[in-house]
Amino acid sequence: MQIVRRLWLLMIVVLLSGCASRNIEWDYNTDQSLTGLKTYAWMTNSEEVDKNGYESNSLMGGRVHAAVDETLAAKGLRRLDGTDNADILVNYAVTVKTRLEDHQVTTSFGFGRNYWGVGFSNDSYVNEYEEGSLIIDFIDPVTKKVLWRGVSRSRIRNKMTPEERTQKVNTAVSQILAGYPRPVKK
Repeated sequence: MQIVRRLWLLMIVVLLSGCASRNIEWDYNTDQSLTGLKTYAWMTNSEEVDKNGYESNSLMGGRVHAAVDETLAAKGLRRLDGTDNADILVNYAVTVKTRLEDHQVTTSFGFGRNYWGVGFSNDSYVNEYEEGSLIIDFIDPVTKKVLWRGVSRSRIRNKMTPEERTQKVNTAVSQILAGYPRPVKK
């Protein structure tokens, strides 16, 4: 059962990695400052974490970990192997939702040599697609409450090479963590 679950989540993450055009958003606890943090650790995989849909042991999970580690190191945070002395815990989740997109097609005027006329039609069709989300959480190690969350949402694209998947994850993580410790106001 655990293997099936991991394979299912791996498939979801692979689908997420093919996302194009990203929608990035952040949310955070305004009462607590995240500046001055020096260390972080990855949240360990526990029963509670599994219930929330987190997955940390997969090919894509390795890509997410590597991208987050590299980005946080560039921001001056040092990764610890254990969670005991970390200033903040990091975790991620992946979700996939089916979305509907409505398209309307209209036609209008036309003429010919011996004919003329006006024609109107209004055709509508619905396209179903998958939207994937990569969620990165910074969690207080004491209270286990989420202090900062970044989310990247985008349409899923299939048939990507491992290199393309890695690049997509790197881009998503970079865009998500651009909002840490606080998003830059434009």
